[in-house]
Amino acid sequence: MKRYLLSIVLGVFAVVAIAFYYMFGSSNGLPEYKLATIEGDPALGEKISLDGSYVGGIGSKSLTITAKGTKYGFEKSFYERNFNSSRYFTSRFEDMVALKKEHRNFMRAKGNVNSFYKDAEWLIYADIYVYRTEDSKNEWRLKLDLLEESTGKITHYEKVIENENGVWISVEDVQRIDNELHILGRQNDNFLDLVVNITDGEIVRTVKLESETKNGKDIEFKLYVLSNQIRSAPSEYAVLYTRKEKVLKRSNGGYTSEALSAELAAYSYRTGKLIPIPEIVENQNGILAPTNFILNGETLTYLVNKGVSLSVYEYDLVSGETMTLIEDLSAEQLGGELIGDIAMLAQNKIHLLARNNNGFRDGESMAVVVDATNGNVLYKGKVISEGPEATANERKKNLWVRGLYVQ
Repeated sequence: MKRYLLSIVLGVFAVVAIAFYYMFGSSNGLPEYKLATIEGDPALGEKISLDGSYVGGIGSKSLTITAKGTKYGFEKSFYERNFNSSRYFTSRFEDMVALKKEHRNFMRAKGNVNSFYKDAEWLIYADIYVYRTEDSKNEWRLKLDLLEESTGKITHYEKVIENENGVWISVEDVQRIDNELHILGRQNDNFLDLVVNITDGEIVRTVKLESETKNGKDIEFKLYVLSNQIRSAPSEYAVLYTRKEKVLKRSNGGYTSEALSAELAAYSYRTGKLIPIPEIVENQNGILAPTNFILNGETLTYLVNKGVSLSVYEYDLVSGETMTLIEDLSAEQLGGELIGDIAMLAQNKIHLLARNNNGFRDGESMAVVVDATNGNVLYKGKVISEGPEATANERKKNLWVRGLYVQ
């Protein structure tokens, strides 16, 4: 019996060893790629990650390509797979990186980038949580942490707030106007501005920003807040984005849809007024997504991707005037035939993929960074592979690049 048991154990060990080799040891046989600078500032390329797949061999293997090289999906640690992908402290949120360095203790256990506010006098964090009471009811609480810059003193307030429909309130922006703190929240079907007295943490009033967003059998509404690009910076405005969608198919608690219409409105924290923004979000190229916009104070910048070219405009929330920054910058000028679906505005730069008509299937995509104020190309990068020249075309053909992200 012992002899058979030993044979079984050895057999199981052999199977596990072989599986381990094919999962990990065989990665040595996979191609190595990296993002190489073709022109411009290499430092911009060092912030770019390209996500895609290698489709050679048995099955496809997810990978991420940077200027340093390639990391396949099965090589990533538990932390990289589950936490690092959130890109919390990225170049898009450089103010968060600075705050973490300056106020490490204050920043601890604070995870919502939209909940911060900072000026010369105050660093503030405001968020809304739900607690389970002793009688098994949900109680919604506003938690405030205020750091006075001149003294370093931290004051903490916690207040129960009314939430009649019990729907989760997501904090999307925090702003200070004089002695009042405005906490802009989003629910499934409306926006609200929770106004707090900064001296005692008491809730002064709640402003409900109603919108006609009644979901139906085949109709759903999506609500977004376009807050200041530098999340913690002072601003007297936020822009509210409401999109109406037609449900095409429902399954597993979710649905696929197509956009029917969208509306934009500027909300003034000082006056409490909603100001409609006409004829921007819908145009001949379709309905612009929230990611096509960035807000800087009173200026709303937006990008229109036409596939073969792109344009960038500025809309003044106060005057209502529009100014053209970039007019029809062509994909050809950027090194491709088409501009990929992902074209991101951040820190006055556009990060995009310039593709050939073959799409993401031939490894020919060009990573490009453009100055969003004038259209000047700041960086072009292309994926190169390491290995024998004889198999270079095969390695390129088996690489599919789908997305671009800024670290």
